[in-house]
Amino acid sequence: TTLCMQVWALSQGLMNGISSKFSAVPIRGTHTAGGQTDSGITIAQAIIALQHGRAIPCMRKVLINAVCCFGMVLGGFLAGRTHKKWGIMTALIPAGALAFSATLLPKLIAPPTSPRKARSSQAALVPPACSKEKEEEEAKRIK
Repeated sequence: TTLCMQVWALSQGLMNGISSKFSAVPIRGTHTAGGQTDSGITIAQAIIALQHGRAIPCMRKVLINAVCCFGMVLGGFLAGRTHKKWGIMTALIPAGALAFSATLLPKLIAPPTSPRKARSSQAALVPPACSKEKEEEEAKRIK
């Protein structure tokens, strides 16, 4: 069954890669491997860009995907360790972390600025290589 699961995972990755390369669909056909497919495509584009002496594409999606994957692995490991001791109450830990990150964390990390200044400073925080327009231009140029 392990070989069967590996072949299935490969087929899902191929389906995502083909659908993202040959269509204008912004989402992937399979949601579980979509982030990894996006990361793989971006890493491949970066390697090709480096070989040709061009600027590498924005690696923001790759970093976010890596953090999410690490969080899922760590969460699964910790859940397995703590469930034996605390049972169903273990679910309160990620629920509390989610509540904190959705309510208090944005207020703690937000810069103390007026709404007008916030809009202009937000645009300044996005590096030119990671702007949406730059990504779209790069995607058109690669096609």
